[in-house]
Amino acid sequence: PEYIKLARSITQHCDRRGPRGVVQAAVAFASSVGSHVVAEGIEQPQTREMMLDLGVSHGQGYLWGRPTVIPPATRERLTA
Repeated sequence: PEYIKLARSITQHCDRRGPRGVVQAAVAFASSVGSHVVAEGIEQPQTREMMLDLGVSHGQGYLWGRPTVIPPATRERLTA
């Protein structure tokens, strides 16, 4: 896969050993197959820093912005 997405439930609890191990395993797998890891649910700067420290290359969440509707003209450019 080009991207491997980590659910918010994992991202939010990556300070615990189990979820942190899942993140580390996903990063190792992604590296071995040429993929990128995307962590969703990034809401606090501390979570962003933890993901970066674990090697996660992409993130999404309220830290950067709330979900929004994409205008039709933009959707057409994205799908063309």
